[in-house]
Amino acid sequence: MPTLFPTMKREAALDDIAELIHRIEPGLPRPRILQVVARTVAARPAVPELLSVLQNDIRFLTSGDDTMPSSLAGIIDQLIHEGATTLKRPRCHRCHEQRRLPNRRGGHGICASCYSLDRRVHIECSRCGQRRKRRAVVDGQEWCGTCWEGQLGQVEAVFRTAVLGSGCGITARQFETVAATVHSTWKAGAILRLSLELNTRSEQWFAQPAAGSVLFLRFHAALEKAGVKVTPVACGRCGREATLANILGGLRCCARCYSASKRETCSQCGREQVLVLHAADGTGICQTCMKKLPDRTATCIDCGQRRYVAWNGPDGPVCSKCRPKHRIDYCPGCQRQKPCLFAGTSRARCHECSRRKETCALCGTQVRAATRNDQGIAICGRCSRKPEPCSDCGRHRIVVGRAQGKPLCDYCYPKDPVSFRDCGRCGRHENLQVADLCQHCAADDELERLVPLEARANSPVAQAIHDLCQDAKPQSILAAARNSSMGLLRSIIDSQIIPTHEFLDHAGADQATRAVRSLLIDAGLLPYRDNNLARFEEWITRTAQRITDPQQRAAFVQFARWRHVRELRKRKSPVHSSLTTSRRRELRLVMELLAWLQQQNRALVSLTQSDMDRWRANGSAERHRVKPFLAWAHANGRVRSIEILRKPGNALDVAGTPANERAHLLHGILDPGCTSQVAVRFAAALVLLFGAGPQQIVELRVSDISTNDERVYLKLGNEPLLLPDALVDLAIGTHENRMAPRLFAPTRDTDWLFPGIRTGYPLSASTLIGSMKQLGVSASRGRTGAMAELAQELPPAILARLTGNSTTTAIRWSIAVAASNARYAALAMPATPLG
Repeated sequence: MPTLFPTMKREAALDDIAELIHRIEPGLPRPRILQVVARTVAARPAVPELLSVLQNDIRFLTSGDDTMPSSLAGIIDQLIHEGATTLKRPRCHRCHEQRRLPNRRGGHGICASCYSLDRRVHIECSRCGQRRKRRAVVDGQEWCGTCWEGQLGQVEAVFRTAVLGSGCGITARQFETVAATVHSTWKAGAILRLSLELNTRSEQWFAQPAAGSVLFLRFHAALEKAGVKVTPVACGRCGREATLANILGGLRCCARCYSASKRETCSQCGREQVLVLHAADGTGICQTCMKKLPDRTATCIDCGQRRYVAWNGPDGPVCSKCRPKHRIDYCPGCQRQKPCLFAGTSRARCHECSRRKETCALCGTQVRAATRNDQGIAICGRCSRKPEPCSDCGRHRIVVGRAQGKPLCDYCYPKDPVSFRDCGRCGRHENLQVADLCQHCAADDELERLVPLEARANSPVAQAIHDLCQDAKPQSILAAARNSSMGLLRSIIDSQIIPTHEFLDHAGADQATRAVRSLLIDAGLLPYRDNNLARFEEWITRTAQRITDPQQRAAFVQFARWRHVRELRKRKSPVHSSLTTSRRRELRLVMELLAWLQQQNRALVSLTQSDMDRWRANGSAERHRVKPFLAWAHANGRVRSIEILRKPGNALDVAGTPANERAHLLHGILDPGCTSQVAVRFAAALVLLFGAGPQQIVELRVSDISTNDERVYLKLGNEPLLLPDALVDLAIGTHENRMAPRLFAPTRDTDWLFPGIRTGYPLSASTLIGSMKQLGVSASRGRTGAMAELAQELPPAILARLTGNSTTTAIRWSIAVAASNARYAALAMPATPLG
């Protein structure tokens, strides 16, 4: 079998083309010819075809043949501008002048002037019979400009007559709807052309819409939208309802049928395929064989495999499997970083956003198709994601796949073998990620994209982060890549500077930066600091700027630092957010008092008891919390003595979870078959048995659990508490599995029994409360029930030492329980009749 195309590199093919031209035009330097050839056909995949044409007939360069390829005509035109004298431009097929031939007719090149003259035809008008310049041709009938313009003046009447007489079954109301749409969106010439076509072809076209014109298909869609019952538009060959963008045998057809009609015998493999490359002798090869040509394959610079070259990058060839990661850009449509078309330009769009919008077959909205029905008609994402009972887990969820016709949800489908494919890079057989890659390869690409080799060589930050991620699971890396914190981390790596806490403070809110901050601390790039305390101090400074009076501003700052910052700094454990939240509320009340004084044109030193009573009466019930500020101000001579009485608090509510319900919950928690986290089960047991509070539990340290003679003790208060045997396994399991979640990979915490997501901080109490709620345990009601029962059995002093409560709190519990029992006894005592 003869070789169809030169099997050489693109550069070699360009070099051979330049050599052939140089033989004909020796007066031009060969490097200059090569430069012109490379520039002219740089974006064309037809370099081998052009070389084949010149090798078959080199006379194209000097004969002026109007059938030469347009790329060769462009090269000749450029070289003539460079001073070539032997090369000849192609001659126009009509006027035989040597000009640029931008148009073609019947395979021959035609210049712009002749192309324009061909369109100026004088005909005998089919309406008036006069010989005039042709204005339009409709259904084989030629119209002059005068008759055409005359009909345009009465196009509305012509359109009404044509539509109502077409026999499509349209009602008067439906016609008004269709007419309003057509007249508001169509040009008058298009409406007139459609009307004339309907006068002669309406019966045929409504019976078989695939035979209609483009205007008729638009009109057909308007009829369907208005509710007119017409024959659906279907492919003229296979009958499938689909987009009809091609014509075969006078009928519009789908892309599948059109592609099948263009199949020819491939000169290489002998199969009937669509040919993508053609030689000068008329033969061609299919896409599969084209990809096997030696000049189309090379060793990929990324994966090292010899494959079809999808892109010749600046560093070398890249295969189709590795190409997507070189096309990462910001898509303005979905506002995400992902593989894009036209990456690196202002026109960058991802593949999903580049797809055209279609009408959903179910809801009728114009959207991008998420899937298609059996007829190939688009279905939007909302209609395609209908919840069904999953055949695996049984839950009523959105179906994303089916195995042997059985629905699978988004959680079960990736685990089912029906979704498994071979990874395009390493060959692993599993559920693939983007670009046909397994989780391991996709995670490697994400990590390399985050910290590339060049960045690791120049930045200690990049190298430290890369080392920290080596033991991370692929799922964790892929999940982290979708985290909003990745943008901040990328900017830190790209800047190649060692970040500071101050830099992160200005980069965003604590929720947006805490994951990156913890990662940098774990990597040794940032020193540890109590972030809640630091942000509280910064808040005091920033808030004080809103006080315009210098003396009041100084008093506010001095009080905040003396009372709150000083107390928080004395704490051995990190400051949890609830402490700073409460103190911010107190300081905001102080701000309200100072602002009220300024509105009254009063100074702090002039504040009287009546002023304070009036201010408290017209505001929040919490305004008594300014008492510490006034006491401090009085001690420092800034205000006279002011008395603030707090309303007595309500008695403790001892109506918590009953003992039998707590026993039932505890039985489920201690069940070995319980699948919840061991730490959450242990915390719930402490609430139900010992009345421990969520904040008290999360602040437990590793050293608070101890063993002695095979017994396990937990230090909730001053005295170690002997744990029941049923809780020993949960306590040991919690102690041994102290994995703190981080951005890429969890790390083992050495301090906290319940580690949190931030380095140096325990788990937040609100998170623990939410986790216990999933077990069916209400932290507040469970603690109340347990404390009420313990208060009946233990003296207040012992209760305080064992549970970590203050003696005052323990006494309040004992009093509340005794009062509750007395009320219950009074209600239960039978009434004694009088007399």
